[in-house]
Amino acid sequence: MELQPLVGSVGPLHFGVSLRLTYDEAMKLDQKEIIDLLYSKRFILIRGMKDLSPNQFWELCSRFGDRAWSYDDYLVSGENRTYIDADKTRAITIYDNIYYKKALGDDEMSWHVDVPLWNTHDHPIRCFYATSIPDNRYGVTRFADRAWLNLNGTQAELDELAHWELLHHSWYKPYTNLTYLPVIAKHPHLDENYMEFTSFNNSLKEYSHDYYNWKVHGWIIGAKRDGVPHNADIVSWLHQKTLVPENIYDHHWEEQDFVIYSNLSMIHARTKLNSHLNPNKPRSFYRMNVFNHWQKKNHG
Repeated sequence: MELQPLVGSVGPLHFGVSLRLTYDEAMKLDQKEIIDLLYSKRFILIRGMKDLSPNQFWELCSRFGDRAWSYDDYLVSGENRTYIDADKTRAITIYDNIYYKKALGDDEMSWHVDVPLWNTHDHPIRCFYATSIPDNRYGVTRFADRAWLNLNGTQAELDELAHWELLHHSWYKPYTNLTYLPVIAKHPHLDENYMEFTSFNNSLKEYSHDYYNWKVHGWIIGAKRDGVPHNADIVSWLHQKTLVPENIYDHHWEEQDFVIYSNLSMIHARTKLNSHLNPNKPRSFYRMNVFNHWQKKNHG
């Protein structure tokens, strides 16, 4: 297994790897090895897997965590999903800009983390397999490592962040599930910390966006410093410190790309789709969520 580092706009990145494997070769990899690789590198791109079936996609994604989300698990995030086998034991999302309108309007999507709040389903491993890409100049998915500031910030900055908690709420039902979480969090698998933040509604459009005609406030609407309530402006500072060129990878999708990433470590965004430029060909993916191995969800 020959690993190649991801390259950003200013050179090789400290996170992420790409490799070229067939499906059969990928399925022969040691499961512990690929789980450790995913958590340590945060993002894996595999090229060379031709014409994966939905069941092959399900089988491969499932090897990276404890188990794939079931059909009912997707109710947590309100995602469309479909059964892919006759006995209705396996489900994935067929994700495209024509039939699946929920989060795939043509507008850009701001920096965010998938399902960061739900205690039972938080920060799933997220997998994609591109089945149709009309033009890879558009719909570029951007990734950045939330541990960047822990690895590159000054001790004074880290000492200050240790005083802070952020008030998260539900993306799907705004102002519900209010939960304070510390800015500095310990990774359950790695001996390192990461910064626990996601989108925030402020004057900068790249950090917030419209969703079904109402303004998305990210998942953060307030903060505390040593227990004293504050506004959440510190989130803008976290974005400015983390979303820097040397910590961003822009993935220009090719058909048959397989991508898997750790939502715990990565924050991501997407540029505009511009579907009108090629209206006869959709931008389509298989997509699946997988429980992290430390969550130990029951099989069945």
